[in-house]
Amino acid sequence: MPSSLEPVTLANGSSAQRDIIADLQRQQKDIEQSLVTARSRVEACKQASAQHVRTEKDLQIQMQRMEDHAEGLRDALDKENAEDGRIDALLAALKEAEDEKQLNEGSYKDSEAAMKATLQTLKEIRRELSAKDSELGTLREKLQVAESEQNLVKTKQTKILDEKNE
Repeated sequence: MPSSLEPVTLANGSSAQRDIIADLQRQQKDIEQSLVTARSRVEACKQASAQHVRTEKDLQIQMQRMEDHAEGLRDALDKENAEDGRIDALLAALKEAEDEKQLNEGSYKDSEAAMKATLQTLKEIRRELSAKDSELGTLREKLQVAESEQNLVKTKQTKILDEKNE
């Protein structure tokens, strides 16, 4: 039996038989070529399918990462929303502290003005005290002079009395 790839030759065949055989051989070559093409296409499809599977896996991984990132953003947003109340409380506390600071600054300025006034009054009192001390010194001197004169008068009076009594 001849091989399917080898052309069949007839030694004594008729021309019609040779034409049929040649036609069958052409059909066989066409079928074999179609088979090679089909196998090549099957291989290309397998590669495309494998590439598709890899791409699908990569996309699933990328989708999971995106979902994780979205979840992280949701968590951060929830945390931020929860902290909004805390921020509002801190802002209120800051406002209260600033108001208290202004009040204290006003009190400090009032105290400073009162202290300046008190110091001014104290200076005036010291000047008056110094003047009074000076006046007191003068009066003491006058008192000493008067006491000396009194003693002198007493001494003269005692002497006169003594002389009179003698």
